[in-house]
Amino acid sequence: MGELFIEHRDPLFGIIILILLIAVIFLVTYFWNLRAQRRREQSLKKFSQLFDHSSVDKDAKALFERGADFGATLGFLAETYGKAGEYDKAIKIYLAMLEQTQESGEKLLLLESLGETYFKAGFLERAKKIFLEVLKNAPRNPKALFWLMQACENLGQFDEALEALDCLLELGEKSERVKFNHAYLSAKRVLADPFLPLESKREELLELLQNEPRLFRVVLGHLKSFELSLFWKKIVGSDYSLEVMDWLWNIPWESIPFDIISKDKNLMDIYRAKGYVKDAEACEKFELEVLRVMNLHSSKKADLSFEYRCHACKSLFPVEFERCPSCGELLSGSLILKIRKSRNETNLSFL
Repeated sequence: MGELFIEHRDPLFGIIILILLIAVIFLVTYFWNLRAQRRREQSLKKFSQLFDHSSVDKDAKALFERGADFGATLGFLAETYGKAGEYDKAIKIYLAMLEQTQESGEKLLLLESLGETYFKAGFLERAKKIFLEVLKNAPRNPKALFWLMQACENLGQFDEALEALDCLLELGEKSERVKFNHAYLSAKRVLADPFLPLESKREELLELLQNEPRLFRVVLGHLKSFELSLFWKKIVGSDYSLEVMDWLWNIPWESIPFDIISKDKNLMDIYRAKGYVKDAEACEKFELEVLRVMNLHSSKKADLSFEYRCHACKSLFPVEFERCPSCGELLSGSLILKIRKSRNETNLSFL
């Protein structure tokens, strides 16, 4: 019996046991990964079958079957169609490629591109389902998480959008962009809560504004709609007045507290140009000074119109936006003033 224990204490015996344990662990891990890969492939194949394959581009499908080189060409063609705004053609090509692709990694990349195209085309629920499927098979995919966040945001599902951003933060995405989006979505969630009292909304929004000043249009827009007196208090003496001139320009004369804004040069300049304040003081901004002088000395009447330029991609839009429709950058709109001939809209005929 003692000899058996002596053998067990032999270093060679211990090495053999260690090698056997490593081999067993390796085999278990290999077969576990193999099983997981097969399940992932079956899941992706089953998910791909949910799409309407009657809309698949048959020519693209036939071309893809000829070889991988043609697949790369089709991918480039689909991307080109997507950039040109021809989303229907891009979707058909992606569906054809998805139907023919067998490798799970390539399927995930195609699904990611397909989800992005569906999102840009306005099919938000479909895009959301695709990004969830991508994340089901590749949970540590920051690009899919960011697209999922945007899809949920556009659907008004701000809690789910914040969950996607929280996942990004857990993955180590500590970028300023992620933090900014988190603050913005927190503000949108507060605004969308129908059960939150007005006072609580105000307090939470002002706290968010204090921590993230770039949210000023989101927060001030709420104050302008529901607490106009507080809106004026926040505007007076701040750097926001020229940034929200498009709002201030169209506020009726009787709603403007001139006794409060009289010490604010920027605000007074806006209403000098509007013709509400008539004095000899010049406006600092060129467009406002032109309008002020015309109101005082010309029979011709002019007005201001506004456009919005994204400072990230330089795209120009005629209406206000919070997330750039072109590049997706958040609160990136810069106000562009344009002088136009004033029209007497009360005398326009609709016949």
